[in-house]
Amino acid sequence: MVCGLLVSGGSNCRLWVYKHGDPRVLVNVRGPEPLRRWTVLRFSYPERRVSKQSSPSHDANMGAYGLAVSAAIEPELLVPAEASWPRWAVSVEIGERPATFVEVIGDAQSEIPTSPNGYMTVSRTEATTVVRVRSLSHHALPHPYLGSTAVLTSPWLGRTSMHAGAFVVDGRVWGVLAGRDGGKSSTLAWFAVNDIAVFADDVLVLSRERAFAAPRVIDLRAGAAEHFGVGVNIGVVGARERWRVRLAPVPGELPMAGWVAIEWGDRVEVSMVGAAERGARLSEGKALLRPERDPLLWLSVISLPMIRLSRPKDWGKIGSAMAILLDAIAAVSAAKASHRGPRANRLAGPRRELGGHAQPGFDISSGQSVSPLSEPPAGHG
Repeated sequence: MVCGLLVSGGSNCRLWVYKHGDPRVLVNVRGPEPLRRWTVLRFSYPERRVSKQSSPSHDANMGAYGLAVSAAIEPELLVPAEASWPRWAVSVEIGERPATFVEVIGDAQSEIPTSPNGYMTVSRTEATTVVRVRSLSHHALPHPYLGSTAVLTSPWLGRTSMHAGAFVVDGRVWGVLAGRDGGKSSTLAWFAVNDIAVFADDVLVLSRERAFAAPRVIDLRAGAAEHFGVGVNIGVVGARERWRVRLAPVPGELPMAGWVAIEWGDRVEVSMVGAAERGARLSEGKALLRPERDPLLWLSVISLPMIRLSRPKDWGKIGSAMAILLDAIAAVSAAKASHRGPRANRLAGPRRELGGHAQPGFDISSGQSVSPLSEPPAGHG
């Protein structure tokens, strides 16, 4: 690797790195006095990848999203990596997005912009992610940079990724879909403070019936953080201000159970989503809008049951909404277990009860419920 210090005819100088003929500017420095011409100072040093984060990198026995990650991320924010997970190195450098930058989603390398004026390069051949930003923040590595890496690498690894959160009930994962400001993060925050394991905040990576755990954080908006009394203000990361909540550990992989689609409504109501609408919602929720290479992978995603949860924008109603949702999940899980046979039914575990009594009933076989809960009419997908 060769470095050059280029000093301009004005008062600026730039530090460039030439790696295999590819020059990249790393630092812009303003000099004290104007100079008359460009001056090039060249020197060499052994090539090595250095993360500019304040904490040291750890070896890749921890990870997230099904990747064994080598990066300057606290191990407590990751999960134990499975032996089958590919190793991936993530580093951050000082730089900015060139004026000529073009987003590329490729089969060997992808480059995407980051907020406010950076970009990241994800290389399949080198198994690396390099993020270039104006200023460094260790908060951004676990999210959003690692999440973006997971999204871009998923097609290469025969996986798919969803813009979704997730939580765990009886050892199985339920994905959470919602629109922008649609209540996803507040729903996950409720689970976290009520000791129900949160599996993912914003990106959910899947491989057939398996889901991969995300970093052990969720980022809340001000209202949710204030209501639940949790979260540390980490400032603006990416495009918005965030209050970060650390999560309890979870296994690196768990089987998928189904989906929850959250909507705002005038009252708390849950219902099952039919196949046609389920497929459309999941297609809209894909993190990377491109055709799946493995049709069976996508079939396994859209074949899972989906529960629609409608609730008011009222903090006082969120507890009752979540209790009704958990009752619906218990009913769906019990019905699915009964179709798998006696042994699967035993493995599914007991029906969930809250506060020592069952919540309003959800009868998956008849579609009758108390809240009201109903199956879509015949012919509605």
